[in-house]
Amino acid sequence: MIIDTKMIIGLLKYFFLFFTIFAFYGCQINETLSVIKESIKIDKNKSDYVVKIEEKPIIEETKNESLLNESINQPKNAKSKEEIIIPIENKDLALIYPKIKKKGLESSENKLDKNLVVGLLLPITGKFSKLGEKLINTVRLFPENNNFNIIFKIYNTNSTSKGARLALRQGLADNVKYYIGPISSKETYALKQIAKRNKITIFSLSNDKTNESQNIFISGISTASELSCIIENIIDKNGKNVGIIHDDGKYGKLVKNNINKLSEENEGISFSFLEKSNLINLDDEIRKFSGYDKGVITLKKEIENVKNLDIEDIDLTYRLEKLEKLETLGEKPFDSLIIAQSGNDLIEILALLAFYDVDASNVNIFGTNIWEGIHLSDEDVLDNTFYASRLSNKKEKYKEKYFELFRSYPNNLNYILTELIHFLIYNAGYLDDLKKIKNAIYNGNFGSIKLSEGGYFEREIFINEFKNGLLRQNFTCSIQNI
Repeated sequence: MIIDTKMIIGLLKYFFLFFTIFAFYGCQINETLSVIKESIKIDKNKSDYVVKIEEKPIIEETKNESLLNESINQPKNAKSKEEIIIPIENKDLALIYPKIKKKGLESSENKLDKNLVVGLLLPITGKFSKLGEKLINTVRLFPENNNFNIIFKIYNTNSTSKGARLALRQGLADNVKYYIGPISSKETYALKQIAKRNKITIFSLSNDKTNESQNIFISGISTASELSCIIENIIDKNGKNVGIIHDDGKYGKLVKNNINKLSEENEGISFSFLEKSNLINLDDEIRKFSGYDKGVITLKKEIENVKNLDIEDIDLTYRLEKLEKLETLGEKPFDSLIIAQSGNDLIEILALLAFYDVDASNVNIFGTNIWEGIHLSDEDVLDNTFYASRLSNKKEKYKEKYFELFRSYPNNLNYILTELIHFLIYNAGYLDDLKKIKNAIYNGNFGSIKLSEGGYFEREIFINEFKNGLLRQNFTCSIQNI
């Protein structure tokens, strides 16, 4: 048999080319994901970091897959001032930039002669370090804008007021004028005088409005605004009596104080409170709060009354059977209920309420923004309940990508930080005179926001409903009315 050498060589080349293409596309997704999974390495003994986002060639997965779980340490070949390059190779994995609809302002992306430098005052060490790492992940997901260069410098607050002051002073030494953070009210308060003396701009992630000043702007979620929206929705549903369940912690007291203020503005609504603490028997207190015993007595009296009626046996049997299926009878002490709890505490409260015949079938049940993400639970007690959120349901795409890369879900601060970065880029040309952009509405990725005259961010509020395992938008408090 005659062997055609040229034919064999040609076939081998064909198979080799086919195999190469197959292998490349088969690994492409894993390679892309592995690059973004690469952890930022930071020296915990330092408080001055530079983070710069730029494109890099794709790195093989085998070289990076172990880095996701490493502690955050300074890279061996870091440049001066600990410059760290974070690769963003695939823009499909990054955020989609929001559609800009703000009237009266042109895009300011080209109004700066040099890069926009933003200092991030984040807790890399200390009790809030895990939260700091989650926020760094937000920066890592942020895409490079081809038309605008932004440099992030991370300064470690060490989760303390003293650490925040040291971090800010290092930022000042680097001539940084604009900052995002810190995350807590105490850390933010510690920076007020420094910010004033040096005429810098700080966008705090705290929600404490008492820290507002000419130089500090509050970007955290406003509890007052979301509770106001919940009350507006209750009024829309013809609610008159509102129960509030909260704990005795700082957040619970904040909720109670804001509800008391709202009660003064809504005289037609009555409010009653149940404070959850370690000093009470929650089961007994919810039994009293729900009016269960009174409802049981009312039901028994009604059954006796029906038995004494002079009616046909068929009608009597039907009415008795209908009553005997009930646990209680009569109106509840409230037609609407706000539960300012989350996680297992929330589920426990909802389960106890259901046991004492209070559920979404006879009372409109609302939650605050701390319910965000609770729909991941399969608990039936959540069905037909509502909660307030300043995030539109468009956040789901970001949440999926964040979880895919970091194996954890983003929290409210991740969304706020993302939104702030977009906001600063869009308004880069006005950062030295924020009066020009106050009260102008910015339509971001997760909802509309505006910087108020008072120096804090107001947000569009959504009331979401859990319905048959899905989340749907039920009511909106427009930012135009805030």
